[in-house]
Amino acid sequence: QAQYAVQEARRAQAMQDFVVALFETSGRDSSGGSVDLRRLLDEGVRRARHELATQPGSRAELLVLIAQLNNGLGNHEAALAVLEEQKASMDAAGNLVPAGLALAAAVQQGRALRMAGELRACTARLGEVLAAHPSVGSREWPVLAEVHAQVGRCHEQLAQQPEAQAHFQRALGLRRGRPLEEALSLGDVARIEARAGRPAAAMQHLQQALDLVRRAGSERSVHSTAIWLQM
Repeated sequence: QAQYAVQEARRAQAMQDFVVALFETSGRDSSGGSVDLRRLLDEGVRRARHELATQPGSRAELLVLIAQLNNGLGNHEAALAVLEEQKASMDAAGNLVPAGLALAAAVQQGRALRMAGELRACTARLGEVLAAHPSVGSREWPVLAEVHAQVGRCHEQLAQQPEAQAHFQRALGLRRGRPLEEALSLGDVARIEARAGRPAAAMQHLQQALDLVRRAGSERSVHSTAIWLQM
């Protein structure tokens, strides 16, 4: 465990150093204007190819981060392109790739595919990832829960309610004990109950979610806002 902790610390420091260097060297464009975030992310991919060419595991992790940022900017096509390159890095790293990294990539791919309307591709791809990781350690439970949440939302939008419910319940089980994440899963479950014509059950789940958020002292957080919008 001590060796793992040291490796994780070194890896995290390497990622931090890379990102800091990227911003330091690309902080302003040649005309003196503000940095273009999308161009900065493209530059990050380019530099990762060269500067991390001999470190496929680190390159794969950085590309997941870049894909996540692209998703956050609404640039889902770019996120999917980055994830294709990230998959090649994971393949090159072989057994050195931790399960959590593969699951984190699946989360971003699922989000991008869902937002792009590629719902069947979402369920197929994330289903493959889940089948490839039938069991993971407790350290990976949070990201595994997010994979289930993403694929559940794709099934939900395909009107495949039993499949969506199964994934949402799996995510909820993995998130027990982490109030804010658990609250989000309760919101997912509540939507399915409402769609199934069980409003009382839906309201019960939503009330449980809000209680968790309040106990966590986050009444004004994005979590509580998301839950209120479902009520």
